[in-house]
Amino acid sequence: MNLLYQLASRPAALVSVIIALVTTVFISIWFLLPHPPKTLTIVTGFPDGLYTQFAQQLKIELEKLKSGDD
Repeated sequence: MNLLYQLASRPAALVSVIIALVTTVFISIWFLLPHPPKTLTIVTGFPDGLYTQFAQQLKIELEKLKSGDD
């Protein structure tokens, strides 16, 4: 409790402690949570079906995004 009273009497120290805590939490979450996958797999069913056509169009669009073309 004495530490809390000391921090409350010095606002700069309190702000420093809060920034340190927020930074620690952010870095912990950044390293502990899994990153999104770099690949996408779509199961489409029949080779000549609409889902297959959609998947092919999506593949083309994603390749454009990956290469930086709009």
